[in-house]
Amino acid sequence: MAARPDSPLEKDADSDGEDLNALCEQFFEKCVCKEKAKADLPKKEKQVGKATTMKKMIEGAKGSKDTVRYCESSIAPKHQDPKTKTISSKKFIKHVLPEIAAKEAKCKSADEPKAKTQLRTMKKNIRAELQKGDKTQKVDATTSRLTDTSKYTGSHKERFDADGKGKGSDGRVEKVDSSGYVGNYKGADTFDKKK
Repeated sequence: MAARPDSPLEKDADSDGEDLNALCEQFFEKCVCKEKAKADLPKKEKQVGKATTMKKMIEGAKGSKDTVRYCESSIAPKHQDPKTKTISSKKFIKHVLPEIAAKEAKCKSADEPKAKTQLRTMKKNIRAELQKGDKTQKVDATTSRLTDTSKYTGSHKERFDADGKGKGSDGRVEKVDSSGYVGNYKGADTFDKKK
């Protein structure tokens, strides 16, 4: 009898005794929470992610950009639910991650030793990402929407830097250059230096 796609994962213990599959599931849930911008999702919702969740998982596993594209175009459609375009964490770890590891190791099958070694390395990278923690400042949806510079036009887009931090008066006040030169002249105070 064939195993169900969402059957429980076998324990993949590291030399420290940590279950790498369980850590991958935790990271998957963390990616889903980031995607939906909610930390207090029910467990059932945390275990189902979309393409962006898979992309974050691959990036956490230190996969290349080519692998991300390959996953989005070839691997994900095979394993996603055709109606909702979602995938469970168990299915991702059991089926998609080994295929990604085979692609990264340039193997034809996920059963090859080189692919299995790559899979283990990717799981360890995910563990490292999970242990690194989220050092970024927590930002709610409203603040992130209001500090997204791509949504502003005109002079308002100058109010925030690339990180979304406000520039203060530098972003609001247009300072006048009263040096006697024409506006946008780049050679101010260079005349005496050339002599």
